[in-house]
Amino acid sequence: MGIFGSYSPLNSLTIPLFVGEAWLPDGSASNLAPVLVQQKSSAAAQTPYWPEAQFSHGSLQQCGWQRSLPLDYSANPNLLCAFKMTTNAAANVRLEARIAKYTPGTDVTNYGAVAFAAANDVTVAVHTAAVGAVGLATIPLTVNGGMVGGDVINIYFARLGSDGADTSLGVLQAIMFWLRYSPK
Repeated sequence: MGIFGSYSPLNSLTIPLFVGEAWLPDGSASNLAPVLVQQKSSAAAQTPYWPEAQFSHGSLQQCGWQRSLPLDYSANPNLLCAFKMTTNAAANVRLEARIAKYTPGTDVTNYGAVAFAAANDVTVAVHTAAVGAVGLATIPLTVNGGMVGGDVINIYFARLGSDGADTSLGVLQAIMFWLRYSPK
């Protein structure tokens, strides 16, 4: 089935959102950032490196990306996150995504005053096969401010580590994100 689930390239498109390109908040009390690290495989042979964003339990930590929404965007946006955990104990993580959109040439709001739309939250089970096994979270972006192709969008992702539904004490290690949508 693959990392994109049962979706076919014929009915959905994806935009990669690389961990190393994420914007990070200023680190103040209500704007905590994940720790960005470079990881190395523990295999004995020639091994790869990859960036990951580490989100701790117990606080809200966030990151995001700015993109131009392709003109072929139609509907059904989802934010996908491939992640692993530092524990494989049966538990859940609570995740949130938000969209802030701006339509150049149409919106009259000062771009510096644009706000995120309401939250899109999901609770996802931790992959219990083994520590470090990769799970996939899909967050439907049903609340998206009415974004349309050509909009400048800011995509916000957070682990709601202090939410009661987030029961995993492990660190969520995000290795890749995608924005998936249906084209026209």
